[in-house]
Amino acid sequence: MLVFPLSMPGVWLDNDDHQWCFNINQILNELKSCFWEANTSLNLFNEEMCIAYSELENGSSSQEFQRDRIRIDEIISDIRLKNGIGPFELCYEVNQRATELLKKEKWENGVEPNELKFRKKFIYAKSFLYSLDCIRELLKVLSNEDNVPFEIQALLKLMDTSFPQLRAVRNSAHHIEDRALGFKRVRGKKVKIELQPVNTGAIRADGGIILLHQLNGTKLGFTMENGQYGEIDVSSTSMETIRVIIQGVFDSFKWKGRPVHLPS
Repeated sequence: MLVFPLSMPGVWLDNDDHQWCFNINQILNELKSCFWEANTSLNLFNEEMCIAYSELENGSSSQEFQRDRIRIDEIISDIRLKNGIGPFELCYEVNQRATELLKKEKWENGVEPNELKFRKKFIYAKSFLYSLDCIRELLKVLSNEDNVPFEIQALLKLMDTSFPQLRAVRNSAHHIEDRALGFKRVRGKKVKIELQPVNTGAIRADGGIILLHQLNGTKLGFTMENGQYGEIDVSSTSMETIRVIIQGVFDSFKWKGRPVHLPS
């Protein structure tokens, strides 16, 4: 498990304007929440990737197939015996029913269908993506507040230079109904995306291609509205960059009270 600590320089913001303190504190608390969500998403993503690699190395899918084959033969025999069906009668129907019963049996025993298991890493990767996007939006709001330290603008710029494709990748992930058909929105109207050449290492398309929910190692990628392929790295490197930015935000304000080390 990876934990990325933060240090609050104090307990209360040092300012006589109570409304200002309330507003700033609300934003800072949300920054912390999004940061912990990103940290949690990264850990869950890493766990799921480790499980996938382990199953691949150990050949557990092959072993499961053999167990299923033995069990389905038992179910087929049981169906034929109970219903008086001969060994060469209704083969398709019996096999189909046996397959359905095997699936139900496995689900009731806690075995996840591959379709559900496969999506987990994408769920965690997108959760990481959305958390980073929320942090970026909160930084933008914070930078527009009155009397905030000048460092906030610099930290927002650092966020944008560190993750230049963040917003565009997030938009594609969130508006999959448009991207799936190769569209973007321009002033509320659907416009066809002009696809650009793509070379991810795993996929190459000189004429461009719509790519959605792609995982290239730890990088989550989508075709963006400009037709190019964009990625966000779901990694400890990205998380550490975010930690430095969030810590910089906290350190830029004046505080009262003793420092607090987080998480608890």
